[in-house]
Amino acid sequence: ASDVYKRQASLGVSLAVFVLLSVLMQSGQPRITWLFEKYFATMSSYPYAALSTFNLMSLLGGQWAQLGTEVMGLGITYQTLHYILLFASIAAAVALMVMKFKNRCVYLWASFIVAAIVTLTGTMHERYLYPVLGLLIMAYVVHQDKCLLYCLGGFSVLHYANVALVLYLHNEPAKYFAANDAVLLVGSALQLSLIHI
Repeated sequence: ASDVYKRQASLGVSLAVFVLLSVLMQSGQPRITWLFEKYFATMSSYPYAALSTFNLMSLLGGQWAQLGTEVMGLGITYQTLHYILLFASIAAAVALMVMKFKNRCVYLWASFIVAAIVTLTGTMHERYLYPVLGLLIMAYVVHQDKCLLYCLGGFSVLHYANVALVLYLHNEPAKYFAANDAVLLVGSALQLSLIHI
């Protein structure tokens, strides 16, 4: 019972700190809805399925494709697929947390949910994968499992290549990733293969 109490207390303190820091970041009159408005406005400001990110949406031809575009003849739009995979990623993460992961697995669980969402869903930027690298390092420190080092190595190499290419291509707009760019497609396929590990 005390373990449950500690978890609930930790969650409560974490949420309180999050809300307090969010309120401090506001300009003008603080509103409790400010943060939700900010998140939802940011999420809806990217009308593209893929934004030069090594992920499933890029692999399915979503680079610079509008969210309302049909996915390669599948009969659904990128936006519908995005929401299906977003909810599936969250459901899988919750299921893993409840059924398989123990108290010591919080870093592993967090790295899975971030990696799954970035790799499987739409409207993602390459930089959203940064937390996965730190979380996998922490997971290795806790578990000492070499498989985590292999995952970290794979994500690190792919993330470095993705970020470096985006930064380089940002200054060379004529060379920016096209939907059928071989590097984008191979990088996306390799990153997708890391999710199953």
